[in-house]
Amino acid sequence: MNKTKAIVMILSITAAILFSYQNCGVEAPQSLFDVTQKYQLPYEVKVDQIAYMSCSEQLNVPNQNGVFFTFRAGAYGPNAGLRLSDEFLYETRRTDADDRAIKLTEEYVSFNHRVLFSVRKQADLGVSFLNATNGQGIEEVDYDFVFGDLGSTAMSASLVALDETEYMNYWAAGGISSDAYMQGTMVFNSAESVSANLRSFLTDEGLLAIGFAQPLDPSLLLAPVDYAASTDTSVVSPANEAFGVGLRMTFKQPNPANWGYTLSTVNNVPHVNLPKRVLASVYEYDLTQPQTIKSSWSCPTELQLRVVYPTDRNFNDPYPFNPARQLCPDVADPTVAGGFTATDVANFQTARKSLPVSDWKINWARRCVVPKDGKYTKGSCYGVDTGVAPSVTRSPVYDFTKSCDPAVNPACLHFVSICLRP
Repeated sequence: MNKTKAIVMILSITAAILFSYQNCGVEAPQSLFDVTQKYQLPYEVKVDQIAYMSCSEQLNVPNQNGVFFTFRAGAYGPNAGLRLSDEFLYETRRTDADDRAIKLTEEYVSFNHRVLFSVRKQADLGVSFLNATNGQGIEEVDYDFVFGDLGSTAMSASLVALDETEYMNYWAAGGISSDAYMQGTMVFNSAESVSANLRSFLTDEGLLAIGFAQPLDPSLLLAPVDYAASTDTSVVSPANEAFGVGLRMTFKQPNPANWGYTLSTVNNVPHVNLPKRVLASVYEYDLTQPQTIKSSWSCPTELQLRVVYPTDRNFNDPYPFNPARQLCPDVADPTVAGGFTATDVANFQTARKSLPVSDWKINWARRCVVPKDGKYTKGSCYGVDTGVAPSVTRSPVYDFTKSCDPAVNPACLHFVSICLRP
């Protein structure tokens, strides 16, 4: 949609909504949904990229918020974000944009919810995975809200101004805050035991839920209960159903060939004890139909990147067949003119969405990332040995042919891995 046209439409809709509130003599619009129908939500939400960073042992490390994370899920392409649902568009097909926005602000089914990212138990979505030290959870740590209140005047006007098939993944009215982006970040890296338990939970029984928070208790996901539940407490929604999508995932050891290891000799094998620290698979479910896989995501080997200390980036790579090359030196971004393939360039740009240039340096040829100066403190990602006086920063075992221990010095390698919605 033309930006000028969209701005004019939003201003017009906002004015109409405000006028409707002031005119007390105007009868409220009839409910979109008959009481005999199932509770419905007039929104659809979708993400198209998830990044997992395995960094752990950060309990005593003062990291800057948002730089080191565990999960970062977001909507970055044209076919992901927030939009009005097909059901709502059909129900309001005979109304104009102003009336659609007014209905969104006045209908209880759409008002005062927020898009919520959290880690949940698949069989009981009321159960969240939380850091052990947090009783109720902390925003941008155990869960994350994105965008503003659904049903508000500003949000309703923005959504109605979209073309009917268009998604919104950037909300200009959110200003410079994180509310402006369809991106959620969670952090479970206080200890390797927390990270390992999270991977086990997600592999066996959990999922990352992108849903809608209940207005009275935002820690809970909004579920498709019947209207009758308000007067008949026997009407309840199944514990495994909610509005939104869920991402089931598994993990594996990284592929050493991604860093040039041929593993051709008898003893040249990857860490036999390296934890499964990269994403192996992601399956998407509609949480209103929790038994049906909606989409199988791709998790390219090329989007596995090892995390390198800034102080180590110019060290010689311990790779046995080319010991002279540097681990992760500063280099220019990949270009086709610079000898990279178009696929390389596209994958680099994909990684940048989860690893912004303000926080991270990326060396695509070496498949590695380095936190920028000022965004890194002693022990970031790999931790410190607090029992040693003075505290000693743990050194990672960069050589894939050497053994490691997940939580001692030297420590096992950490990685960023990224999966994509097809």
